[in-house]
Amino acid sequence: MSHIININLFGGMSVEVDNKLLLRGAGKLHKHWKLLAYLVTHKNTLLSTVRLMDVMYTEDEDIANPQGALKNTVYCLRKELGDATFILFCEGSYKWNNENTLYLDIEIFENLIQRLDIDEDKLVIYKKIIEIYKGDFLPQLCNEEWVIQRSTYYKKKYIDAVLDYLSLLFDTQHYNEILTVTNTACFVDPYNEDFYLYMFKALSNLNMNKVIVNSYFRVSRIFSDELGVELGSEIKDIYAKASKKVNKIEHDILIIKEDLREATKDQTPIRGSYFCSYEVFKQMYQMVARAADREKRSIVLLLITILDLKGNIPDNPILKNAMFELREVLKKSLRKGDTFAQYSKAQFILMLATESIEKSEIVIQRIQNNFNVYLKQNKLQLAAKVSLQDSIT
Repeated sequence: MSHIININLFGGMSVEVDNKLLLRGAGKLHKHWKLLAYLVTHKNTLLSTVRLMDVMYTEDEDIANPQGALKNTVYCLRKELGDATFILFCEGSYKWNNENTLYLDIEIFENLIQRLDIDEDKLVIYKKIIEIYKGDFLPQLCNEEWVIQRSTYYKKKYIDAVLDYLSLLFDTQHYNEILTVTNTACFVDPYNEDFYLYMFKALSNLNMNKVIVNSYFRVSRIFSDELGVELGSEIKDIYAKASKKVNKIEHDILIIKEDLREATKDQTPIRGSYFCSYEVFKQMYQMVARAADREKRSIVLLLITILDLKGNIPDNPILKNAMFELREVLKKSLRKGDTFAQYSKAQFILMLATESIEKSEIVIQRIQNNFNVYLKQNKLQLAAKVSLQDSIT
């Protein structure tokens, strides 16, 4: 019987067999999942037991019978997958059975990278590359040599593709799309200054000077506090020019109207909630809060925090992958009128288009249900705190 298997290794490992989810997330990998990752990564290679034992068991592990331990791991993996024929054994070596249909994200990623050299429709390919790369290759095994080499390779290819895409978008004046791309790219790699440079250049061309000023301090703090470096001169120049314009008055309403029209252009229909930076979120809250106060209605704020089962903030890379997954869940779980932003490394702040705490409980339950499988598999939990807008005095 032929099976359909979906395996993702970017940003954490997930395994799905015949539409049944077996594993998802960046939590600690049991030995049999580690074995599966190695087998599918080398799916066209006959792997000797000696080679697999070297990969599976480090010198720090006191394994009395590594060959027996490997056999037991293979048995556990076959049992977990539900079909012993997934893994072939021949003349003392193991191999992944390629007769099944395997959709492997790193293989799809590699094919997309190669298509950039021959395919004319590069915009579509760039979008798919950004969509499929959800973070470092197998972050749970980030200290293992075979993982380090591949992770470095894939990340470089991803960064090169994103920068090429941003350059193309900038040349064609697709500034709003640049903001969309950099929003995702900076989430995946928050310390790449080139991503932020394109973001600030796009904001400058959209005359979003107040956003530039507010965003500059947030980004500058990331680089100074966590990396101990200053932002480059080009970003500083954009900030300096924007700060001079913030207090200027625009007298021509036709220019303003054109700016607004350009800012709302989008080739894709609006679906789900609106995700933005925290600086933009604050401005939107200020605007919505004033209107709500005038109309004698309330705004519900919801703070979602990712915690481990002991109530602590999880370590990276578990937290990084969990935040990425939660962001995608929030996009699908919230409504068009809702807005959310990342508030801290483990928190999202939400502004809900509802007027009561009771109704917000329904939203919390929906988020919990849509994220429940991931939370259980990675031994995490969500903490939610709700608050109504204070009166404006």
